[in-house]
Amino acid sequence: ALDRRAIIDGAMFGYGVPIGSHFPPQSPDYIDLTGRYPYDLEAGRRLLAEAGYADGFTLRLKLPPQSYARRTGEVIAAQLAKLKIKVVIQNLEWPGWLDEVFARHDYDLTIVNHAEPFDYDIYGRSDYYFGYNSPAYRALLAQLQTASDPATRHGLLVDIQRKLADDAVNGFLFQFPRLGVQDARLQDVWINTPNQAIDFAAVNFGGAAGSDDASASEGATSGGWSVPILLVLLIGVAAALWRFGAPYVASRFGSFAATLLAATVVIFALIQVVPGDPAAYMMGLGATPQAIAALHAELGIAGSVPERYIAWVGGMLHGDFGISYVYRVPVAGLLADRFALSLP
Repeated sequence: ALDRRAIIDGAMFGYGVPIGSHFPPQSPDYIDLTGRYPYDLEAGRRLLAEAGYADGFTLRLKLPPQSYARRTGEVIAAQLAKLKIKVVIQNLEWPGWLDEVFARHDYDLTIVNHAEPFDYDIYGRSDYYFGYNSPAYRALLAQLQTASDPATRHGLLVDIQRKLADDAVNGFLFQFPRLGVQDARLQDVWINTPNQAIDFAAVNFGGAAGSDDASASEGATSGGWSVPILLVLLIGVAAALWRFGAPYVASRFGSFAATLLAATVVIFALIQVVPGDPAAYMMGLGATPQAIAALHAELGIAGSVPERYIAWVGGMLHGDFGISYVYRVPVAGLLADRFALSLP
Protein backbone atom coordinates (compact mmCIF):
# COMPACT_ATOMS: atom_id res chain seq x y z
CA ALA A 1 0.00 0.00 0.00
CA LEU A 2 2.97 2.34 0.45
CA ASP A 3 4.69 3.79 -2.60
CA ARG A 4 8.15 4.73 -1.31
CA ARG A 5 9.14 6.72 -4.39
CA ALA A 6 5.94 8.77 -4.26
CA ILE A 7 6.49 9.41 -0.54
CA ILE A 8 10.04 10.63 -1.16
CA ASP A 9 8.93 12.86 -4.04
CA GLY A 10 5.89 14.22 -2.25
CA ALA A 11 7.25 14.67 1.26
CA MET A 12 11.01 15.05 0.81
CA PHE A 13 11.20 16.91 -2.54
CA GLY A 14 12.85 13.89 -4.13
CA TYR A 15 15.65 13.56 -1.58
CA GLY A 16 15.99 10.22 0.17
CA VAL A 17 16.92 6.61 -0.59
CA PRO A 18 14.20 3.91 -0.45
CA ILE A 19 14.94 1.16 2.08
CA GLY A 20 13.35 -2.20 2.80
CA SER A 21 14.79 -2.83 6.25
CA HIS A 22 16.42 -0.99 9.16
CA PHE A 23 19.90 -0.62 7.67
CA PRO A 24 21.89 2.14 5.92
CA PRO A 25 22.45 1.71 2.16
CA GLN A 26 26.02 3.05 2.49
CA SER A 27 27.11 0.04 4.53
CA PRO A 28 28.98 -2.74 2.67
CA ASP A 29 26.73 -5.20 4.54
CA TYR A 30 23.54 -3.66 3.12
CA ILE A 31 21.20 -5.67 0.91
CA ASP A 32 18.35 -4.13 -1.07
CA LEU A 33 15.05 -5.47 0.29
CA THR A 34 12.75 -2.82 -1.19
CA GLY A 35 11.34 -5.50 -3.49
CA ARG A 36 10.20 -7.66 -0.56
CA TYR A 37 6.91 -5.73 -0.37
CA PRO A 38 6.54 -3.84 -3.67
CA TYR A 39 3.83 -1.25 -4.19
CA ASP A 40 0.79 -3.24 -5.40
CA LEU A 41 -2.70 -1.92 -4.70
CA GLU A 42 -4.46 -5.00 -6.04
CA ALA A 43 -2.43 -7.29 -3.81
CA GLY A 44 -3.21 -4.99 -0.90
CA ARG A 45 -6.95 -5.14 -1.54
CA ARG A 46 -6.80 -8.93 -1.82
CA LEU A 47 -4.93 -9.32 1.46
CA LEU A 48 -7.34 -6.99 3.26
CA ALA A 49 -10.30 -8.97 1.96
CA GLU A 50 -8.72 -12.23 3.09
CA ALA A 51 -8.25 -10.72 6.56
CA GLY A 52 -11.89 -9.62 6.70
CA TYR A 53 -11.28 -5.90 6.10
CA ALA A 54 -12.56 -5.50 2.56
CA ASP A 55 -14.48 -2.38 3.65
CA GLY A 56 -11.45 -0.90 5.36
CA PHE A 57 -10.98 0.37 8.91
CA THR A 58 -9.72 3.41 10.81
CA LEU A 59 -6.24 4.02 12.22
CA ARG A 60 -4.73 6.82 14.33
CA LEU A 61 -1.50 8.26 12.96
CA LYS A 62 0.32 10.18 15.69
CA LEU A 63 3.03 12.45 14.32
CA PRO A 64 5.92 14.29 16.00
CA PRO A 65 6.40 17.97 15.10
CA GLN A 66 9.22 17.58 12.59
CA SER A 67 8.28 18.69 9.08
CA TYR A 68 9.39 15.43 7.46
CA ALA A 69 6.93 13.50 9.67
CA ARG A 70 4.03 15.86 9.04
CA ARG A 71 4.55 15.85 5.26
CA THR A 72 5.08 12.09 5.09
CA GLY A 73 1.97 11.52 7.19
CA GLU A 74 -0.20 13.41 4.70
CA VAL A 75 1.15 11.37 1.78
CA ILE A 76 0.70 8.05 3.58
CA ALA A 77 -2.85 8.93 4.62
CA ALA A 78 -3.69 9.59 0.97
CA GLN A 79 -2.12 6.31 -0.14
CA LEU A 80 -3.91 4.22 2.48
CA ALA A 81 -7.22 5.87 1.58
CA LYS A 82 -7.01 4.06 -1.78
CA LEU A 83 -7.47 0.83 0.20
CA LYS A 84 -10.39 2.26 2.22
CA ILE A 85 -8.16 2.66 5.27
CA LYS A 86 -9.11 5.90 6.97
CA VAL A 87 -6.19 7.57 8.70
CA VAL A 88 -6.93 10.06 11.47
CA ILE A 89 -3.86 12.27 11.81
CA GLN A 90 -3.03 13.55 15.30
CA ASN A 91 -0.20 16.10 15.32
CA LEU A 92 1.72 16.05 18.60
CA GLU A 93 4.45 18.21 20.06
CA TRP A 94 7.66 16.38 20.88
CA PRO A 95 6.96 15.86 24.62
CA GLY A 96 3.52 14.51 23.73
CA TRP A 97 4.97 12.10 21.19
CA LEU A 98 7.55 10.85 23.68
CA ASP A 99 4.84 10.29 26.29
CA GLU A 100 2.04 8.79 24.19
CA VAL A 101 3.96 6.91 21.51
CA PHE A 102 7.44 6.19 22.84
CA ALA A 103 6.64 5.68 26.53
CA ARG A 104 3.01 4.47 26.70
CA HIS A 105 2.77 2.86 23.24
CA ASP A 106 -0.65 4.47 22.74
CA TYR A 107 -0.81 4.67 18.95
CA ASP A 108 -1.75 2.78 15.80
CA LEU A 109 0.74 4.34 13.39
CA THR A 110 3.57 6.82 13.72
CA ILE A 111 6.45 8.17 11.64
CA VAL A 112 9.86 9.00 13.05
CA ASN A 113 13.46 9.16 11.89
CA HIS A 114 15.76 6.76 13.75
CA ALA A 115 19.12 8.53 13.50
CA GLU A 116 21.37 6.45 15.76
CA PRO A 117 24.09 4.55 13.85
CA PHE A 118 23.72 0.77 13.59
CA ASP A 119 20.76 0.77 15.97
CA TYR A 120 19.13 -2.44 14.76
CA ASP A 121 19.73 -3.77 18.28
CA ILE A 122 16.63 -1.85 19.43
CA TYR A 123 14.50 -4.58 17.83
CA GLY A 124 15.85 -6.95 20.45
CA ARG A 125 14.04 -5.05 23.22
CA SER A 126 10.67 -6.67 23.81
CA ASP A 127 9.43 -3.62 25.72
CA TYR A 128 10.38 -1.12 23.01
CA TYR A 129 7.62 0.95 21.48
CA PHE A 130 7.60 -1.16 18.29
CA GLY A 131 6.02 -4.04 20.23
CA TYR A 132 8.31 -6.55 18.47
CA ASN A 133 9.19 -9.65 20.47
CA SER A 134 11.21 -12.21 18.53
CA PRO A 135 13.49 -14.77 20.24
CA ALA A 136 14.89 -15.65 16.81
CA TYR A 137 15.93 -12.05 16.22
CA ARG A 138 17.51 -11.78 19.66
CA ALA A 139 19.48 -14.93 18.88
CA LEU A 140 20.89 -13.26 15.76
CA LEU A 141 21.93 -10.23 17.81
CA ALA A 142 23.63 -12.46 20.37
CA GLN A 143 25.62 -14.20 17.64
CA LEU A 144 26.64 -10.86 16.15
CA GLN A 145 27.92 -9.58 19.48
CA THR A 146 30.41 -12.45 19.75
CA ALA A 147 31.39 -12.74 16.07
CA SER A 148 34.67 -11.20 14.93
CA ASP A 149 35.21 -12.83 11.54
CA PRO A 150 34.17 -10.32 8.80
CA ALA A 151 32.48 -12.95 6.65
CA THR A 152 30.50 -14.29 9.61
CA ARG A 153 29.45 -10.78 10.65
CA HIS A 154 28.36 -9.98 7.11
CA GLY A 155 26.17 -13.07 6.97
CA LEU A 156 24.57 -12.26 10.32
CA LEU A 157 23.89 -8.65 9.31
CA VAL A 158 22.22 -9.89 6.13
CA ASP A 159 20.09 -12.28 8.20
CA ILE A 160 19.16 -9.43 10.56
CA GLN A 161 17.99 -7.27 7.67
CA ARG A 162 15.98 -10.10 6.13
CA LYS A 163 14.37 -11.01 9.46
CA LEU A 164 13.12 -7.45 10.02
CA ALA A 165 11.82 -7.25 6.47
CA ASP A 166 10.18 -10.69 6.49
CA ASP A 167 8.45 -9.98 9.81
CA ALA A 168 7.33 -6.55 8.52
CA VAL A 169 8.19 -5.06 11.89
CA ASN A 170 7.82 -1.55 10.49
CA GLY A 171 6.98 0.06 7.19
CA PHE A 172 10.53 0.97 6.19
CA LEU A 173 10.27 4.02 3.94
CA PHE A 174 13.55 5.77 3.15
CA GLN A 175 16.89 6.81 4.51
CA PHE A 176 16.62 10.39 5.71
CA PRO A 177 18.80 12.67 3.56
CA ARG A 178 21.66 14.65 5.07
CA LEU A 179 21.68 17.89 3.13
CA GLY A 180 24.46 20.45 3.36
CA VAL A 181 25.30 23.53 1.33
CA GLN A 182 28.92 24.58 1.05
CA ASP A 183 31.36 26.24 -1.34
CA ALA A 184 32.49 23.90 -4.12
CA ARG A 185 36.12 24.68 -3.24
CA LEU A 186 35.74 23.38 0.30
CA GLN A 187 37.80 20.24 0.93
CA ASP A 188 37.88 17.43 3.51
CA VAL A 189 34.20 17.66 4.48
CA TRP A 190 33.26 14.59 6.54
CA ILE A 191 30.26 13.28 4.61
CA ASN A 192 29.08 10.12 6.38
CA THR A 193 29.55 11.03 10.04
CA PRO A 194 28.21 8.77 12.82
CA ASN A 195 25.94 11.57 14.04
CA GLN A 196 23.49 14.06 12.55
CA ALA A 197 25.79 17.10 12.69
CA ILE A 198 27.59 18.34 9.58
CA ASP A 199 31.21 18.32 10.73
CA PHE A 200 33.37 21.20 9.46
CA ALA A 201 36.19 20.75 12.00
CA ALA A 202 38.80 19.62 9.45
CA VAL A 203 37.62 21.47 6.33
CA ASN A 204 39.78 23.85 4.35
CA PHE A 205 39.88 25.66 1.04
CA GLY A 206 43.18 24.04 0.06
CA GLY A 207 46.46 25.72 -0.75
CA ALA A 208 49.64 26.15 1.22
CA ALA A 209 48.47 29.34 2.90
CA GLY A 210 45.46 27.65 4.44
CA SER A 211 47.57 24.72 5.62
CA ASP A 212 50.21 27.01 7.13
CA ASP A 213 47.56 29.02 8.96
CA ALA A 214 45.95 25.87 10.31
CA SER A 215 49.30 24.47 11.46
CA ALA A 216 50.25 27.73 13.14
CA SER A 217 46.88 27.94 14.87
CA GLU A 218 47.10 24.35 16.09
CA GLY A 219 50.59 24.89 17.41
CA ALA A 220 49.56 28.03 19.24
CA THR A 221 46.61 26.40 20.93
CA SER A 222 47.95 22.93 21.70
CA GLY A 223 51.57 23.33 22.67
CA GLY A 224 52.77 26.87 22.03
CA TRP A 225 52.93 27.81 25.72
CA SER A 226 54.86 24.74 26.85
CA VAL A 227 58.31 26.35 26.33
CA PRO A 228 57.64 29.34 28.65
CA ILE A 229 56.27 27.00 31.31
CA LEU A 230 59.36 24.78 31.03
CA LEU A 231 61.64 27.81 31.46
CA VAL A 232 59.74 28.91 34.56
CA LEU A 233 60.04 25.41 36.04
CA LEU A 234 63.78 25.27 35.38
CA ILE A 235 64.29 28.66 37.05
CA GLY A 236 62.23 27.50 40.03
CA VAL A 237 64.24 24.27 40.40
CA ALA A 238 67.53 26.16 40.20
CA ALA A 239 66.38 28.62 42.87
CA ALA A 240 65.24 25.76 45.15
CA LEU A 241 68.57 23.97 44.78
CA TRP A 242 70.47 27.14 45.69
CA ARG A 243 68.18 27.91 48.65
CA PHE A 244 67.46 24.46 50.19
CA GLY A 245 70.05 22.06 48.76
CA ALA A 246 69.80 18.93 46.62
CA PRO A 247 68.56 16.41 49.27
CA TYR A 248 65.55 18.53 50.20
CA VAL A 249 64.66 19.23 46.56
CA ALA A 250 64.98 15.52 45.68
CA SER A 251 62.68 14.62 48.58
CA ARG A 252 60.07 17.16 47.55
CA PHE A 253 60.34 16.14 43.92
CA GLY A 254 59.72 12.50 44.87
CA SER A 255 56.59 13.45 46.80
CA PHE A 256 55.41 15.58 43.90
CA ALA A 257 56.02 12.78 41.38
CA ALA A 258 54.11 10.25 43.51
CA THR A 259 51.19 12.66 43.93
CA LEU A 260 51.16 13.44 40.22
CA LEU A 261 51.22 9.74 39.33
CA ALA A 262 48.32 8.91 41.67
CA ALA A 263 46.25 11.89 40.54
CA THR A 264 46.77 11.28 36.82
CA VAL A 265 45.98 7.57 37.14
CA VAL A 266 42.69 8.34 38.92
CA ILE A 267 41.73 11.11 36.49
CA PHE A 268 42.65 9.00 33.45
CA ALA A 269 40.59 6.09 34.76
CA LEU A 270 37.57 8.33 35.40
CA ILE A 271 37.55 10.01 31.99
CA GLN A 272 39.09 7.38 29.71
CA VAL A 273 38.39 3.92 31.16
CA VAL A 274 35.32 3.88 33.42
CA PRO A 275 32.88 5.51 30.91
CA GLY A 276 33.65 2.79 28.36
CA ASP A 277 34.64 3.03 24.72
CA PRO A 278 33.45 6.34 23.17
CA ALA A 279 34.01 5.02 19.66
CA ALA A 280 31.73 2.03 20.26
CA TYR A 281 29.10 4.36 21.73
CA MET A 282 29.27 6.77 18.79
CA MET A 283 29.28 4.08 16.10
CA GLY A 284 26.69 1.83 17.73
CA LEU A 285 26.94 -1.58 19.35
CA GLY A 286 26.81 -3.37 16.02
CA ALA A 287 29.62 -1.42 14.33
CA THR A 288 32.38 -3.47 12.75
CA PRO A 289 35.72 -3.74 14.56
CA GLN A 290 37.38 -2.04 11.58
CA ALA A 291 35.08 1.00 11.83
CA ILE A 292 35.66 1.31 15.58
CA ALA A 293 39.43 0.96 15.11
CA ALA A 294 39.40 3.74 12.52
CA LEU A 295 37.54 6.04 14.90
CA HIS A 296 39.97 5.09 17.70
CA ALA A 297 42.85 6.25 15.52
CA GLU A 298 41.09 9.49 14.59
CA LEU A 299 40.32 10.34 18.22
CA GLY A 300 43.79 9.38 19.39
CA ILE A 301 42.64 6.59 21.70
CA ALA A 302 44.13 3.58 19.93
CA GLY A 303 46.36 1.14 21.79
CA SER A 304 46.27 -0.51 25.19
CA VAL A 305 45.28 1.32 28.37
CA PRO A 306 48.92 1.74 29.56
CA GLU A 307 49.92 3.09 26.13
CA ARG A 308 47.02 5.52 26.12
CA TYR A 309 47.87 6.67 29.65
CA ILE A 310 51.50 7.40 28.76
CA ALA A 311 50.44 9.28 25.62
CA TRP A 312 47.82 11.19 27.61
CA VAL A 313 50.28 12.29 30.30
CA GLY A 314 52.90 13.17 27.70
CA GLY A 315 50.37 15.24 25.80
CA MET A 316 49.31 17.14 28.91
CA LEU A 317 52.92 17.96 29.78
CA HIS A 318 53.28 19.91 26.55
CA GLY A 319 49.77 21.33 26.43
CA ASP A 320 48.04 18.76 24.22
CA PHE A 321 44.77 17.61 25.81
CA GLY A 322 43.67 15.47 22.88
CA ILE A 323 40.79 15.77 20.44
CA SER A 324 37.25 16.64 21.49
CA TYR A 325 34.91 13.71 20.87
CA VAL A 326 32.07 16.10 20.05
CA TYR A 327 33.71 18.89 18.03
CA ARG A 328 36.67 16.96 16.55
CA VAL A 329 39.08 19.83 17.31
CA PRO A 330 41.96 20.07 19.84
CA VAL A 331 40.66 20.41 23.40
CA ALA A 332 43.43 22.92 24.17
CA GLY A 333 41.92 25.33 21.66
CA LEU A 334 38.48 24.99 23.24
CA LEU A 335 39.95 25.65 26.69
CA ALA A 336 41.85 28.69 25.42
CA ASP A 337 38.68 30.16 23.94
CA ARG A 338 36.78 29.69 27.19
CA PHE A 339 39.59 31.10 29.33
CA ALA A 340 39.70 34.16 27.10
CA LEU A 341 35.98 34.73 27.64
CA SER A 342 36.14 34.21 31.41
CA LEU A 343 39.12 36.46 32.10
CA PRO A 344 38.38 40.10 33.09
